[in-house]
Amino acid sequence: MLKKYEIHITALLIIGLPGNTYKTDKLTIEKVRDLGMGSIVSIFAPYPGTEAANSVSSEAGFELVEDIEAVAPSSKNQPRVFVSSREYNYREVEKMYYYAHLGLGKYGTLLEPRATAVEKAIELARLIVKYDRSHVFGHLLYMIKRLTKGHLEKYDFRQ
Repeated sequence: MLKKYEIHITALLIIGLPGNTYKTDKLTIEKVRDLGMGSIVSIFAPYPGTEAANSVSSEAGFELVEDIEAVAPSSKNQPRVFVSSREYNYREVEKMYYYAHLGLGKYGTLLEPRATAVEKAIELARLIVKYDRSHVFGHLLYMIKRLTKGHLEKYDFRQ
């Protein structure tokens, strides 16, 4: 019905929330993709000294991690603080960040805007092989679909 009336919905997905796991975030990403919704993906990053940061740091099993290399890069190269636990450590959150952007076709957010087309293609191929190896062919076909401006629209190649 939403498609019939051209109503577009965008989901704001926050990965790495306390209580979530890699598996629950992955299921959410897949559901959003299957529904064909637009999306914005970010990592849970409470600011130090806020109620969110204090509540997480006081819970057993959680720690706030501050490491510029361990999270998605910022355009201003600022450190991000996020939550790590035994159930969902910071490396899994990083992996989910890339998996989510790749799985939802949000390639541009992962690439340096000033890079050449060849540099972007090489970096994208590296990320796909590292974070979503099982869908390499699907990514290739999805990019072809986008390059052909939707002329292959009736096929969903990402499955």
